[in-house]
This record gives sequence, structure tokens and C-alpha cells, in this order.
Amino acid sequence: MSCLQRRFICWDLDETLGRFRPEDEVRGTLRGLTPLLEGLGQNGCRHVITTASAAEYADYVLRKSGIRDQFEAIFDCAILCQGESNKRYVPVAKHLGIADEEMIDRMIVVGNHELDIPDDIDLVTVLYRYAVYHDARVLDILFSVLLSSDSWDEGYRRLLQACTDIHRHEYFDGGIISLDGGIKLYVGNLMPNPEMRENERFILVSEIPTRYVAELEPAHYTFDELPLVTSNVQN
Repeated sequence: MSCLQRRFICWDLDETLGRFRPEDEVRGTLRGLTPLLEGLGQNGCRHVITTASAAEYADYVLRKSGIRDQFEAIFDCAILCQGESNKRYVPVAKHLGIADEEMIDRMIVVGNHELDIPDDIDLVTVLYRYAVYHDARVLDILFSVLLSSDSWDEGYRRLLQACTDIHRHEYFDGGIISLDGGIKLYVGNLMPNPEMRENERFILVSEIPTRYVAELEPAHYTFDELPLVTSNVQN
């Protein structure tokens, strides 16, 4: 089995894949999310949830949204955070049977918040703050580029090499690239700063053309059936 066939995507839940929380007036997934997940699966990717919320909550909203079967496992705050705010992904790799030396090639993180950035290892990390305001085609285009190489790290490095504009300041050293006529990415090394932690393999999804703005795919449910929804439901 090739490295491509064994790659994992660690998806944050809330505000990355959609809006699901009890307080959200409109709940649902990104428009086009299911075809995206299915297409990535056909290209050898395996999906897991990495959320700072409780596993019961994540399982509930994924089932009610009709996408639970797309995810191989749910890793919640008990595994990721261990009493801290920041997420740690080495425990996820151990549960998945991924050796330490293979993590940077076989695991990638997708989230919307600085707390999603790995606190224990520099994995390729896609930070997409405004994911829920756009459809899933933005991620589809990005992953089509990253999947053109045999590992997440190699895909990231090829993306970095393709950057045409150099962008360096106190907290970032890398470049800027535009995909599909306007999707702007910041690609490079993120240094420690007041808002984010250091990461050597960082991709910030920034400006998005208006043609990608979309409504959520609705998921109609209440939380009456759920025995436990923790107060720290956030990521």
C-alpha cells in the first residue's frame, strides 16, 4: 500500500465542517462536503474527526448530518487536549498506528481556529477561518494540489515552491499563492506570536472569490436525544 493510499485528514468539527452547536440557529454542513469527502476517500484519504468537544456530541451531529460513515474515528478533548486548550496529535497517530517518523507524511490537519494548530508536532496544517461561509469547492481545489504529490509534506513543499509573492514579517516567513483565479493562500513557516503557535508547515486560506459563497446544507435536529453535550463545545 502506497503512502498516498494511507493518508489521513484530521478534521476539526465546529465551524470547519459546518455549524452544529445547540446555540446555532441554522445548523448544517458545508455545501458540497459529502462529495468532497467521498472524492478524497476514492483518492486514498481516510478521514478522522479531531475535536475539542465531547465524542458523544460529535457522533450525534455527524449522524444527524448524514456524514458519520465518512469518518473512521472520532478523537475528542479527552485524547487531544488532556486538560489543556491546545490540541495534540501524537496521541491520534498512536491510535491510528502511525509511526512517529511517518506522521508528517501521512497526517494533515484542517481547522478554523488557532487552537487547532498542533501543539506537539509540526504537521501540515490548513487554517481556514471562514470555512462555513463558503462551499467545499475551496478545499477540493486545495486538496487536488496537495494530492498531486506522494505525501502531505511533499505536497506542501511543492505548494510553497509555487508561491510567486514572498511574504515575510515578524510572525510569518513564506509566500503567497493564488488558486483558481483568486483563492489566496499564505504558505510557509509560522513563528510564535500572541495569536498562534509555531508551525513549520502552515497554510492559511485567506481571500476567497465571491463565487464560492454558499448556504450550508441544512441538518434539522434538536439535542433532546443527546445524553451529554458539554459546556466546552467549541472546536
